[in-house]
Amino acid sequence: MCEGIVGMENAEGDALLEEVTQTVNRLSQELSYWHKWSPTDMLIWDNTRVLHAVSGHDPALDRTMQRTTIKGDYGLGRFENDAAGGKILSETTV
Repeated sequence: MCEGIVGMENAEGDALLEEVTQTVNRLSQELSYWHKWSPTDMLIWDNTRVLHAVSGHDPALDRTMQRTTIKGDYGLGRFENDAAGGKILSETTV
């Protein structure tokens, strides 16, 4: 889902992004953790440090998912510059 590397919008950046993508895909096969859920389980991860995905579930079974986001002193989301050079959030977390 990545379009490129900021500041490297060229063939070199595209090649680096491809290398990183291939490495992540290879390592995810080797190092993945798959959780076998039990009714009282809670799983916590840090979105800034962990790649995560869902593999789906049996639609015949009930599923309740709750999300909690902890606000830190770093702010929410990633800051980018707007057209006037001011800092803006490119993504927000609720």
